[in-house]
Amino acid sequence: GDATGAVPISTFNQIGFTGNGVDYLTFTNSGTITGNNLLVATSAVGRALVGLGIMSRGYDGHHDQLINTATGVITANATTSIGFILAVTAGGGGNAAYDNMINNAGTITATSTSGSARAVQIAGSRSKVINSGTLNASSSTATANAEASGVVIIGNNVGSGVANLTTDQLVDNSGIINVSGSAQTLYGIRAVYGTTGTITGIAKDINLTNTGQINITSTNGAKDAYGIAVQNGADNTIVSNSASISLSGGTGALRSGRAGIFRSDSGAVGSETFTINNEGNISVDAASYAIFTGNTKDTVTITGGTIIGDISLGKSDDTLTMSNGALSGRVLMGEGNDSIIIKGTAN
Repeated sequence: GDATGAVPISTFNQIGFTGNGVDYLTFTNSGTITGNNLLVATSAVGRALVGLGIMSRGYDGHHDQLINTATGVITANATTSIGFILAVTAGGGGNAAYDNMINNAGTITATSTSGSARAVQIAGSRSKVINSGTLNASSSTATANAEASGVVIIGNNVGSGVANLTTDQLVDNSGIINVSGSAQTLYGIRAVYGTTGTITGIAKDINLTNTGQINITSTNGAKDAYGIAVQNGADNTIVSNSASISLSGGTGALRSGRAGIFRSDSGAVGSETFTINNEGNISVDAASYAIFTGNTKDTVTITGGTIIGDISLGKSDDTLTMSNGALSGRVLMGEGNDSIIIKGTAN
């Protein structure tokens, strides 16, 4: 249904369903959940978790599952001035949450004409997002720092000195992720650690697997866009693509703000590893890199598929091995003791 009102973002969230501090909570949706303008802000107070079609905000809840079956439809829309809107979220809050999962086989959509829109967000240690359905996110706003994201996975909770167990994160997409709009940044899958506070976990590992489609369409080509983006500090990251990642609509000069697969600078040069296994297709516009990394020690293995766009591996000691498939673009290895190995039927 609809919920409207003049409620400051900083004091209230209006949601469809919630489970706070509950262990082993399972919520299953096979029907339709719709929220329109779930929160109207009276002032610009910064970000808040608002406009949720569904919410399981874990706090110190553990092993919570949000399941949207093949017939499930969850839609969150915003046309009023709000911080950002999420369709589905799990985990998070000020305390540690872990072993939470979102599993979507249906359709989840978040749209905004006034702020950010995230279809799925999960936070906490050992979080998992599994998508075999369709995730849609769209934001058409000129608001500063606004984004549209299919999946956002946050490796630690907000707060200083949060002690997680292991902070392994997993996203497995075998479905379709569509992200579009004119917002400042578009993300298909975004994995981020340490947005605020300090991580004291034993390990910080990310595994992102795409066997489906990730489609990013910019309606303002001057803005940033990423198919898969890993930001801030993760010790070890593995990205595997055996299907399709596409970026379209970018205009202007080639720049790091647009990439099919992206890893930002975080720790010291070579202190973190970034592994890319590609046997699928990566296709980007002329303003975007196919792959762009920063200070990480990169290992890129191409065993098939077609990559259209440049590859830039930045600093540290990097290795690119290509045994099959085709690459139409430049390979820029950057600083470090780098290796390029071309063999087999690679083109």
